[in-house]
Amino acid sequence: MQDLSPLIQDGIFAMVGLLPTVYQQINFDSFNYLDLSSVLKYLEEKSSVDLNLSKRIPVLIHKWIGLFDLNAKVQIVQNVVQITESLQNYVVRYECCVCLKIILQNENQLDLNYAALSEHLVPIIVDLLGRFRNPQVIWGLIELLKILFMKAQYTMQNDNILAQLQNQNFLALTKLDDGLLLPALADMLKTVIASFPFGTPLTPMFQICIEFIDYHFKENRLRPDLVRLWLFIIREYDEVQQVGGAMETLFERYSGAFLNIGNPEELSKFINIIEEYVLAQLIPPEGFMNIITIMEEKYNLAFSVPVPNEGIINLKCSLLSLMSTLLLIMAKQGPLENLKVFEKMLIFLLRELMSDFYDAEFKSLKPFKVAMTTLLNRFIILCLQSFLEMIDSIENFV
Repeated sequence: MQDLSPLIQDGIFAMVGLLPTVYQQINFDSFNYLDLSSVLKYLEEKSSVDLNLSKRIPVLIHKWIGLFDLNAKVQIVQNVVQITESLQNYVVRYECCVCLKIILQNENQLDLNYAALSEHLVPIIVDLLGRFRNPQVIWGLIELLKILFMKAQYTMQNDNILAQLQNQNFLALTKLDDGLLLPALADMLKTVIASFPFGTPLTPMFQICIEFIDYHFKENRLRPDLVRLWLFIIREYDEVQQVGGAMETLFERYSGAFLNIGNPEELSKFINIIEEYVLAQLIPPEGFMNIITIMEEKYNLAFSVPVPNEGIINLKCSLLSLMSTLLLIMAKQGPLENLKVFEKMLIFLLRELMSDFYDAEFKSLKPFKVAMTTLLNRFIILCLQSFLEMIDSIENFV
């Protein structure tokens, strides 16, 4: 084989790529299949001499994947990881990573040590992330990272997983202004955090998320995907993460900008964030009055829209939910003998109950009715006498 010209060798390996089709057409006995591992090993050894031979490696794996049983796939994964580490061509390295992603994401029964696999692959993937700027390439690599972290968490120390993400190449990626890359990174960070049980110490991961959000918000990129990441991490927040101060700073720094957003859907998400901050006790009770004032202002604007739409109804849902949460927390702190602070919101609630738009076909209409009923029930259950007295005192609320 070594005596053959590179062109002839390349032709032979092209025919090797056609063998799976032939095998399937003639129902060839799998016991007599060509040993692809030996072929890949030969290509790896000769890749330093002829780059075209190394390019054949991922091509052949793609062609043969459909023929592999579970044991063969385990062997091929191990071979490809070893080959990927030895290759110098970064494009071929990337293509090999794509092959691994296809195998790993479609098989849940592979007998693999994902901790050891991650220790080999994550440095390679992170290095590739620092070398490519094509969003589609980066998305594929990030998907492979997600798969590895999700499968490795049960056999790998948390600190080791998180340390692999604290790489300068990866952190540099979080600062790129790329419409495809940012959602991919945000999605990956959420997936990794969600793969751990709630309350698992993940301080470095939360710090990466906070710095990621802060950097782009500071550049006036108030992107919806980053708002969703913010909402996600505040919902996953626990004191064990030791980032309460940083979370509070993030809120203080950008709450003004989000409260001035005109888009009701985006404002609705931020109202949800406020509610999660209240539940996480990152907004103290002395700050509740200011929140109630803001809610009244925003609900008044939403209520004044003559023809409601999905965005407006979602915003109202978020405001009513936040009000219910505040009411419940304030009731736990002591008897609610004076509901005067809630009077304006109660008037809005009564007006909504007498509104005539409920026959419209809105997806968010059912959650809106639930939010209204929940708030009304809490008024009645937690402070019935004060509620009735307030109703009697309110005039011209319609």
